[in-house]
Amino acid sequence: MKHWCPICFKSVDEHQPFMRWLKGGDGICGKCRANFEECNENYQLHALNIHAFYYYNDYVENLLFQYKEGRDIALAEVFLAAVREELFDRCRHKVLIPMPSAQRKISERGFSHLHEMLKGMDIECCDCLVKSEDYKQSLHRGKSRGQIKNVMKLKSASEIPTKKLVLFDDVCTSGSTLLAAYDLLREYNDQITAEVICVHRHFVETCDEN
Repeated sequence: MKHWCPICFKSVDEHQPFMRWLKGGDGICGKCRANFEECNENYQLHALNIHAFYYYNDYVENLLFQYKEGRDIALAEVFLAAVREELFDRCRHKVLIPMPSAQRKISERGFSHLHEMLKGMDIECCDCLVKSEDYKQSLHRGKSRGQIKNVMKLKSASEIPTKKLVLFDDVCTSGSTLLAAYDLLREYNDQITAEVICVHRHFVETCDEN
């Protein structure tokens, strides 16, 4: 049976590197995968270590927009397709904390975008954070980005796991969301790191400067 790339609808065998084809592929054709710029680096934001798999570029931005705002849920699998095993290895025996979306946004989309990305992965998750309103980091600049801490809240301290925690998000633009989550959780569990699918180059430059 032929398998089709969920991004371009062409055969997943097109432009597929031999070694990846030999391993059975990951459900995405080689041409589409080549648009994901590999990063696989760690960055330090104050006391929080953040690991990123890819750089945030125009291709990923458009794909995320189609997935989230276009409600194209079939794209959920593509963002972690090539790194699912690595994410599992990095998070096994830990608890993943997906960054929350406002309930209004989840209702509009009909799904929670981060949970759909993680579906089928044998990783323990905990939704101990809530977001009272939609707050898009990329639309805010400078100090106003820090206001994310006013819309993100902790559900209950009793819900915070005692295992090592891993904050999870799709894009790290300024780090404000992850830092707000870290500040809420560290009083109850100080074993916290972060995993993001993509990191904005401006954030990388800021970390390098520091």
